[in-house]
Amino acid sequence: MGDKTQEFRNGFAQISLSSPVNFKELFCMSESFLAKTESGDIYAWGWNEHGNLANGNIKDLLVATQIKAPSSGAIYTGGAFFFLRSPLN
Repeated sequence: MGDKTQEFRNGFAQISLSSPVNFKELFCMSESFLAKTESGDIYAWGWNEHGNLANGNIKDLLVATQIKAPSSGAIYTGGAFFFLRSPLN
């Protein structure tokens, strides 16, 4: 996942991106991933059968794709889901 294929691998694969991005944090779910950039943007890729990647559809994401989300706050993952917590005012 993340390299434009759905092939199983026994190791790491380089993530495909349309332009260079520096990830600050990586979050793993059961079959999908989130990454937060140094500027706070959030990218998602992987299994999306139930719309669990918050991109407005149910198609799997084969490449890291920026999603619309608050750029600051905490990310919590578990199983096949995630929560984004907006910063407290």
